[in-house]
Amino acid sequence: MARICEGGRSGHAFGARPAALRVDLRGFLVLAVRGGVAVGVFQLAYQLATATVGVPTTVALLYLAPVLVIVASGPLLGEWPTQARIGLVYVTLWGGLALGFGSESHPR
Repeated sequence: MARICEGGRSGHAFGARPAALRVDLRGFLVLAVRGGVAVGVFQLAYQLATATVGVPTTVALLYLAPVLVIVASGPLLGEWPTQARIGLVYVTLWGGLALGFGSESHPR
């Protein structure tokens, strides 16, 4: 385990050379702007979905997003899920169902 964390034979953390991890100012600004835009779009979509369909459905869709990615990765990218990922899809589906339907059955 220590050899994996230390990068095996290279001796660098996670196998990366320190020079490969350096980002210049322009790269950092591009990353910050694109990341900010992505977070802004996500937050806007989340708030609009909450206002439109309510919190339980929005949260259920948020937790089901990884399932949709795994299901679509095979046909779209040719990256078919392993048995472990399929098992995690079932766990995620049950969690999403519990979030979506569990709150409806306990009105306040």
